[in-house]
Amino acid sequence: MRVVNRVKALRTNAGMTQKALAERVGVTVPCVCRWERGDMNPELEKVFRLSAIFGVPIDQIVQRTESA
Repeated sequence: MRVVNRVKALRTNAGMTQKALAERVGVTVPCVCRWERGDMNPELEKVFRLSAIFGVPIDQIVQRTESA
């Protein structure tokens, strides 16, 4: 699963800061930064929250990637 750039794009399109998103999801700002850089992926519970916050289906947040 990858969320690189999707969280950032959704957040910026919503006019939301990293801090505001972190507060709404219940994580830290560095956590949001790591999601946006692709250093880590959100837990499934957080994916559901992101989906609700941005009003988009989960598949617009995550992208399944195949292992090489």
